[in-house]
Amino acid sequence: MNVIALKKTYLPTGKPAVLLMAVIGVTAISGAYILSISSNKAEFKSGAQRAASAVIGQISTTEDDNPKAMNVANNGLILLRGARIISVGPDGIIAEVKWGSQNFIWNIKTERNTKFIQNGEKTTIEELRIGDVGTITGDLDTDEREPTVIADYVRF
Repeated sequence: MNVIALKKTYLPTGKPAVLLMAVIGVTAISGAYILSISSNKAEFKSGAQRAASAVIGQISTTEDDNPKAMNVANNGLILLRGARIISVGPDGIIAEVKWGSQNFIWNIKTERNTKFIQNGEKTTIEELRIGDVGTITGDLDTDEREPTVIADYVRF
């Protein structure tokens, strides 16, 4: 696993946490350690624990009223929960997930087969607005230098 940075920080509750800043790619899965981060602990797992977990990087919190999570599975699947839209264009979205004082920016590429759901109903990218908060799922685009998701679903 190639990790850009791990950073020790403190949650609003005052508890220490380690943040995974970005996962670029996965190499040699059989020898990888799994990093699991929640709102009150961070731990590396190996052996049988590693085999039981499919998540390479996970960050989650329930700051403000929106539950937030950033998950990167070992096969490149991405889940962003609590992502706030900061820019919308015809071919994509820029979304942020805030964790305390940290601000994770994600480029979201949308394609013909990307499905948009708003309030449980099918919609289009044109109906999304800056400030909307929701969930984005898709695949990590490993060809990009910045964190980028090729979106399958965009739910707001």
